[in-house]
Amino acid sequence: MYRTLLSLYSLGYYLALAFSLPFLYLRKSRTGKGAHLKERMGKSLAPRPPSDRKAIWIHAVSVGEVKAIAPLANLLHSKGFEVLISTTTETGQQVAKDLFKDTARVLFFPLDLPGVCRRFLENLTPDLILLTETEFWPNFIHAASQAGVPTMVINGRISDRSYPRYRRTARLLRPVLDRIEHFCMQSRRDKDRILSLGVPEEKVNWVGNLKFDYRLEKPKDNSLEELIRTALRSEAPDRHEEQLIWLCGSTRDGEEDLLVPVFLHLKEKHPGLKWILVPRHPHRCGKVRELLEGSGIRSILRSALPPETENQKADCILVDTIGELLHLYPLADLVYVGGSLVPTGGQNPIEPAAFGKPILFGPHMENFHEIAKSFVDSYA
Repeated sequence: MYRTLLSLYSLGYYLALAFSLPFLYLRKSRTGKGAHLKERMGKSLAPRPPSDRKAIWIHAVSVGEVKAIAPLANLLHSKGFEVLISTTTETGQQVAKDLFKDTARVLFFPLDLPGVCRRFLENLTPDLILLTETEFWPNFIHAASQAGVPTMVINGRISDRSYPRYRRTARLLRPVLDRIEHFCMQSRRDKDRILSLGVPEEKVNWVGNLKFDYRLEKPKDNSLEELIRTALRSEAPDRHEEQLIWLCGSTRDGEEDLLVPVFLHLKEKHPGLKWILVPRHPHRCGKVRELLEGSGIRSILRSALPPETENQKADCILVDTIGELLHLYPLADLVYVGGSLVPTGGQNPIEPAAFGKPILFGPHMENFHEIAKSFVDSYA
C-alpha cells in the first residue's frame, strides 16, 4: 500500500512539474528568478570527497530557516562534523553561502523524485539528515530510510494553515512520519499536533525555537549605515526637527498599499520621518516604486546608492538587495515586521528585538505564533 501511494505521489509530482515548466520559464524571463532545476536534479552534483569525518546534512528551506540553523551548524562544524546545507529558495541559497562560506557545503535541495533523491544521497553520503520545521518530502525520506540514513526534524512546527490539511491526510502521511527517527518541536502546541498525527510520544520532544539562539551583532563596518543616512538626510534640516527612521522589513504584496497612507499620515506629524522599505521579494521593487511615486513619496533604490547628485535626496530607501536587512535594523527608530498585515504568516520579530528596537506587527503571525505571543505577553 505504501509503495502504491509513493508511486501515485511521484506521478502527481511529475505531472505538476511538467505543467509548471512554462510558468517557471516566464517567471525567469520576467524576474530573472529561476527554479534551478538543473542543480535540483543533481546531474552535475560533485560527490563528497572521502573523509573520516561524519557528515550531517541540514535542510533549511529559505532565509529564515537558514538563519535559525546558524548556531547549530557552526557548533557541529566546531565539533569536527562535516556540514552540508541545502535550501529550496534562491534567496535562502545566497544567504547560506554568505553565512557558511567557510564552514559548510551549500547546495539546492533535490526535487522529490525517487531517482533524484537516490542520486543526491549516493553522492553526498550523509550520516544524518536534519529537516527544519515541516519538510516532509515522501520520496526523500523514503530514499534516506532505504539508504540507512537516519532523519530527524529540528525546529519542528505545524502552522495553523497546514494543520487541517495534515489532519485530513494523516493516514497517508503516517508511513512517511514513521520513517523519521525523532521530532524536536518548537512549542507544546506543535508537539501536541504532531502527536495527534499518530507519531509515538517517545519520538517527540518540545525543545523550543532555534531562532531564539541566533546571535545578532551590529556590523563592525558602518559604511552601509552612513550611506543610508546620507541618502535620507534632509536637504535643509531644521535643527528643531527630529529625524526618525521607520523600517518596514520583509513586506509582502498588498502590504505597501496599507503602509503608504500610514507613512504619509505620520510624516504630517513628524516632518523629519524617513522610511526604509524592504520587500520580501526584491523583484517586486519596480511595482512598489510606482506606488510610492504615485503617492508623492520620493524614493531611491538601495542598488542605486550612493546618489550621484544632491537633488536625489529621498523620503524612502527602497531596498532591492538581498541579505542586508540585519544590517539595517540598527538604523531604525521603529520597526514593522512584514507579512503580518496580509495572511502570509508573518516574519520573525526576534531579529529587530535583538537590536532593542520597538516593534510593530499585524494580526497574521501564524508562522511565529509562539514567538509573537511571548512578545505580546511580555509587553515587548
